[in-house]
Amino acid sequence: MSFLQVEGLGDAKEPQLLPETKTTLVVSDVHSYESDKNGRTICRIRHDVQDERYDEANNIMHWLSFPMEEDEPETVRLLVRGLKRYLVMAGISFEADGFNEEDLYGATFEADILQEESEETGEIFNKIKLPRLAKDA
Repeated sequence: MSFLQVEGLGDAKEPQLLPETKTTLVVSDVHSYESDKNGRTICRIRHDVQDERYDEANNIMHWLSFPMEEDEPETVRLLVRGLKRYLVMAGISFEADGFNEEDLYGATFEADILQEESEETGEIFNKIKLPRLAKDA
């Protein structure tokens, strides 16, 4: 067998998990797709951490789920409220009936970061805390 040389292999390590904190995030990738599970449109947003305290931080993912025609009214309200909370927090302009996906790219904003345990794997990961909407929003 031959030796396969890989530069940096000995220094490879897991990315840094952020503590619960407030930090600056930048949207670095957006991917919209239809869920295989139920056909729901989902928008996966990747955020890079822009904070010198956490130069080894993993990027933080957030998913926006869009309502479907067959959803119950309460499900629609929950999903739309979550969409609006994210858009307001990220400073993304929107209209009464939607927003431009392209406006997400490069958005830079402050966010509260939480730690949460995966129910499936037990691993701890970071997630974005969506602030409640202002009364007049």
